[in-house]
Amino acid sequence: KCNLCDPERGSKKGKSFLEAALNFSAKMKTQIQVTSRERVKKAKLYQATKRKVSNFRVRTIGNKRKRKNT
Repeated sequence: KCNLCDPERGSKKGKSFLEAALNFSAKMKTQIQVTSRERVKKAKLYQATKRKVSNFRVRTIGNKRKRKNT
């Protein structure tokens, strides 16, 4: 058997390696969740500003057309 198959064997390096791997995977999982939340927030802000800009453009173009016609 190897140290990973039997973590209690020998100098117990397998046990420390497995614990480190579990900690690393937990850390990476939380980082992925945090970045996905940040991406969602940024996307929502981007869409909101995009809507504001498009609404502003529509209003200004409409006003200019009205001025030209009168």
